[in-house]
Parts: sequence; structure tokens; C-alpha cells
Amino acid sequence: MKDDKEIIKLLSSIRHDWLNAMQLIKGNAALGNHDRITTIINEMVFQTANESRLSSLDLPQAAVTILMQKYMQTNHLLDVEIDGELFSLAKYDEHLTCALRQFFLAYDAIVENDTSQLHIFFTFFDSSCLIEISSDQILNRQTLDNSLASLGKISKLTAIDQHTYAITALLEA
Repeated sequence: MKDDKEIIKLLSSIRHDWLNAMQLIKGNAALGNHDRITTIINEMVFQTANESRLSSLDLPQAAVTILMQKYMQTNHLLDVEIDGELFSLAKYDEHLTCALRQFFLAYDAIVENDTSQLHIFFTFFDSSCLIEISSDQILNRQTLDNSLASLGKISKLTAIDQHTYAITALLEA
């Protein structure tokens, strides 16, 4: 992060999301919608657990980059999911941060005013971590190739259909 003002802004955005969730719970409690309350709480627990796991990957710069994108972008919903037995990815922090920043800039330009859903999955195996990024938007191959240049040979674009791609990167322990 650049300065304390960005930290304050990020914390304010996170607090705002939590207050919105609490308002949803209050409103559904007043209406007696107990199933909806359970769903909201389960979603909050899932999100918080994944953000906690993200902060345990030894990727401080990349984690902040992801959280800034998640909480500071109004039109783009970002989900992060982390599965498996975690290990340190510290040696990838600088390269991954650079690639994520370039990707988010390219992604924001592609989906400029549209509401979109972006997913980032970290799946840990015995000695490797597969990172997958997918979106509900049409993603241009050349733009994505350029944004991932800093990851070099560890990243790959996979065609989902004629106009949409998923990004994968395999990181070794």
C-alpha cells in the first residue's frame, strides 16, 4: 500500500461491508426469515475464513492487492477461495503482486462500467499451489497475456470458449 490513507480506506470499506451484512441480518430477523439469516451468516463465515487463509500465505503485497480490488471496486464482485493444506508462497509475492496489479488494471478497463464477477481460487496440493482466475466477462487473450508477462512460464491461459479465458498459474513450494 502506498500510505496510511489507503489503509484507512480499505478498513472503512471492509467495515462498510460488515455493517451491510448486519443490516441484512437485522432486517431478515424482523421479518422472521431465519433461513435467510443462516445463509447470510454462512456466507460471511466462508468469506472471512478465506480472507484469513489468504493472509496466511506469506503473500503480504499480493494479499493487499487482492483485498484492495475486492473492497475498493464498486462494480466488480471478487470472490477468493483457498483450499488445501497451506504452505508459504513468499518467494512469489513480488511477481504475483505485479501480475495481479497488471491484470486488475486490464480487467477494470475491459469491464469498465459493467457489473462483473471475478473468482480467484488458490488450490494447494502436496508441493504446489494452483491459482485460477476466472470471470463472467469476455476476457481478451492479448490483454491477459500482457498482464501476466511478469509471471513468465508459471502462468497459462486456458480457453473456456471462443472469447473467454481462465488464467492459471502453478506455483511450487
